[in-house]
This record gives sequence, structure tokens and C-alpha cells, in this order.
Amino acid sequence: MVYAGSVRGRRTWLSLWLLVALVAGCAKLDERLLSDDDSTRASAIEKVKGLDDDAKASLVRDLTPKLDTGHRMSADSREDLSRALPAQANDALRAQTIRQRALAGMVATGKSAVPTLRDVVQDPKQRAWVRADAAQALGEIGPSASDATPTLEQAFDGAKDERLRVSAAGALVRFGRRDSAYVDELHRCSARCDTAAKAHARQVLAGIEN
Repeated sequence: MVYAGSVRGRRTWLSLWLLVALVAGCAKLDERLLSDDDSTRASAIEKVKGLDDDAKASLVRDLTPKLDTGHRMSADSREDLSRALPAQANDALRAQTIRQRALAGMVATGKSAVPTLRDVVQDPKQRAWVRADAAQALGEIGPSASDATPTLEQAFDGAKDERLRVSAAGALVRFGRRDSAYVDELHRCSARCDTAAKAHARQVLAGIEN
């Protein structure tokens, strides 16, 4: 009886430990998505895909502050990072890295992230490169994010920033739109844009031409 009781006690403690470990792992999922370790982020992405809708929505809320949307543009703000002080530029680059990782996590949640990403894209006072990253993420989610089509159309038509225009066009094409304006913009960018935008344009075009 003593032995059986001790076994049951150990099993109870083991079950409690496993439960605590599971809860702690879920609580830190957003942190794993932002990790500097590639394998940690990759395993976290796979875990996100298995979450239920409520958990995905909660994760999107946790990741939203990491999009660095708090620094909005005033009428006389400059968007050229080359004019920033070196320390500010380094901070901006780190923020971009974190934003890209947070967006990858949001993409893995699928449709749960669409309202948040749509809000970022349609905010005219948000920095153009942040809006562009959100538009690109919508495209990566694919047709299930097509509720954002009107927002992306407006962003494409009204964008003064090349990155935003190309990202909006790419997302719309990935939704199945083949309007000449969008496809032509991607072809133009694939030949003339800077490295990152050019790579994105070519990737989208390869997806519809193969």
C-alpha cells in the first residue's frame, strides 16, 4: 500500500509537471517565434499551425506590438533611413528583423491575422515600409486573406512608395488577380527595383508563370 501510494504520488507530480511545462511552452510561443535561432523559430511555426482558432487569435494579439507600428509618420517626417543617425539606423534594422519574424508567425495563423494586417496596410500615417511588410504577409497567407482585397487595391492605387505598391500588387496577384497593372508592376520591379523588392517581385511572378 505504501509503495502503491508512492507510485501514485510520483505519477501525480509528473502529470502536474508536464501540465506546467505545456502551459509555459504555450505562453512563450511568441518568444520562440522571435528567437535568433532558426531551428527554434521553425519549430514554433509548426506549432502555430496546429493551434485552434482562439489560440491563433491570442497569438496574433501577442505579436501585434512587435510589428513596430507605434512610430507613425507626421506630415513632415522623413522615411529615408540613410539620414538617420547610426544608432537609430541599427535600432530600425533590429525592429525590422523582429517585425519580419512576428509577421512570419502571423502568416502561420492564416486568416486569424488578416484583420490586424489589413489595419496596418490601410493606415495612411503608418510608415510605408511597415505597410509594405504587412501587405506582403497578406499575400503569403494567400486567397484566405482575400477579404483584404479592397484595402490592397487602395494601397496600390494611392501608394507613393515603391515598396508598398509592389507588395500590394504581389498580394493581389497571389489572391488570383491577374490585372495587367499588377503584373506589369511586378515585371517592372523585377528588372529595376532594389534587391529585396526585386526578389519579392520575381518570387511572385515565378509562382504564376510556372
